[in-house]
Amino acid sequence: MNGDFRRALGFGLLMIAASAALPASAQVVPDGGTATTVTVDGSGRTTVGIAPAGAGDISRNSFTDFSVGTAGVDLDNRLVGARTILSEVTSANRSVISGPLQVLGTRAHFILANPNGITVDGGRFINTGGVTLNAGTARLEVSGGQTNVVTRTDPDSGILIGPEGLSGAMTSLQLAAGRLRIDGPVLNENTSPFADIALVAGNAELTHDSNVIPGTTTSAFATRTDLPGADSTVLVDVTPRGSLTASRVSVAVSAAGAGVSFAGTGFASIGEFAIDSQGQVRLDGGTARAERDLAIRARDIAILNAPEREARVESLSGAVTLRADLGDIAITGRVTGVSRSGADPDSRGGVTLLASDAINLIGESADRLTIVFASDGDLHARADRIHNDNARLLANATIDLEASSRIDNVTRVIAPGRPRVEILHRPRGLFSFFFGRPRTVRTSRDFGRAAIPGEIASIAGESIRISAPDIFNSGNIFALDGPAIINAARVHNLAAPSGAFSLVKRCRIVCWSRGFSTADVLGGAISAASGLEITASESIRNDSGSLLALGNMELDAPFISTEARFLPSMMNLPIGLHNLFAGPRAVFAQDPKGGTIVSSGGEVLLRSTLPVRVIAGEIDGSVGVTATAGIIRPENRVPRGGVAAQRIGLFADWLP
Repeated sequence: MNGDFRRALGFGLLMIAASAALPASAQVVPDGGTATTVTVDGSGRTTVGIAPAGAGDISRNSFTDFSVGTAGVDLDNRLVGARTILSEVTSANRSVISGPLQVLGTRAHFILANPNGITVDGGRFINTGGVTLNAGTARLEVSGGQTNVVTRTDPDSGILIGPEGLSGAMTSLQLAAGRLRIDGPVLNENTSPFADIALVAGNAELTHDSNVIPGTTTSAFATRTDLPGADSTVLVDVTPRGSLTASRVSVAVSAAGAGVSFAGTGFASIGEFAIDSQGQVRLDGGTARAERDLAIRARDIAILNAPEREARVESLSGAVTLRADLGDIAITGRVTGVSRSGADPDSRGGVTLLASDAINLIGESADRLTIVFASDGDLHARADRIHNDNARLLANATIDLEASSRIDNVTRVIAPGRPRVEILHRPRGLFSFFFGRPRTVRTSRDFGRAAIPGEIASIAGESIRISAPDIFNSGNIFALDGPAIINAARVHNLAAPSGAFSLVKRCRIVCWSRGFSTADVLGGAISAASGLEITASESIRNDSGSLLALGNMELDAPFISTEARFLPSMMNLPIGLHNLFAGPRAVFAQDPKGGTIVSSGGEVLLRSTLPVRVIAGEIDGSVGVTATAGIIRPENRVPRGGVAAQRIGLFADWLP
């Protein structure tokens, strides 16, 4: 167990223990420093007579204890008419909110500042404007003739949202602490498109604008300022039971190196969803969904499936932008966006992936496909390395991939087996004394199979643009309604062998044989609905793959080669006069697979320094083939292997 995990676990247990230790009844005790009064009725409901409002219409109240039990707490604003009600805890006691907190009279913003931490488990806020729960301190600050409440987080204190959660119709909900753990539902029921939930972790200040009317959402209730600090632990932990639901949702972590663990559900039902961290953002089976734009910016980003849940990052009508400034983007879940965001300078399309190191997409299983999809715009990815392993990159517009090192589109194949030959002799008997012992030869080989049955690594869009020094493809790259343009130093297109074959031959006086073969090539297909253009400064190699264009095809490299792969095929012949006394017969052969360069509706133009090398492959253009340095075809020698076909029977020499 590493130190970061121990600290995070200890933090969570500490907050749970603090929550359990406090009584369920309301505990609101003024410390005498402000003109604040408290009364409790027979049901246990507490009414707080708040202090008179001062500058900025702010009522400042200080307490040794401020907790809300199931009976609830009323903040009486009927005579005071405060615009903001500030409650500060000055003792060492934690605040626990497990019931309704209501503002009586004129609606007001509510701010609770407690440096000892805050637990909410069944809390509900009624008749409030903006609500800030700050695990830290508060002060009044005058700026430009205006007095505002400024809260500051305590890096060693935290906020815990328990299983019963937090709810209310608030113009804004700000949860600010050194650490945040969301273990229940957090729901802002305000339906304004600007109503939000904001999580702020680390070392930060929130400045609350005292001029903002409590009922409006058009002006920002709180503005964040990040302060210096560093922390390598997870500061925001949204558990599988946790959820964040509002018109807009944001998560911000200020401490350098600190991260976000998001295993729950977040939904920005009308607006944007944003996560901003200087550490890792990790969605372990979590779902982040927004009606409009969704952006995650962090040191590195991981969108990973959990054993029981699939990870999803989705925009329903806007863009998805993932930016890893100092590390990788890893995806095993699903990322879907619609169209480019004009408001986000990082957005290049419906989905944008930007990483300083690598972008890794890894497919896990047939029932949990890894998919990145831009439904009505471009898909843009830029990194040092892009590795697509049995996943799908899809767009209904252009797919634009750019890497400074290499791009791999890999169909993972379970390792093939070695050829096997078994020879079996039956025991000697009286019959074998005259006719010999029966001899059976079994020849077989497993060429491997796709790691995910029926799934091939795919890059498919209306048009394709790919650029990197090294490009390797053993999957499919399809431009479905436009050109495909590939620029590299070295391009290697490979179709991997797959399937199996088996041949059984049994001989005594005569021989019979039976066999089957499913051997074929898998992946290694690059095609374009119009033109296909591949330019490489060193080489283009097509190993048993296929290059296909419905329009013109242009390959430009000093060295170009295409080669087919020989794989076994089998044909079982029926019984007839030619094998009347021998039985069925299997014909075994080695057939070339792949190695094709074809334009079905245009010309194939091959620009090279050396002659184009063709080994058992095919180059064909419906308009013609032009090779500037010519084409050489070394002698194609069909490899030997397997068991040769036998023509045995009573009339074998007379019948075809």
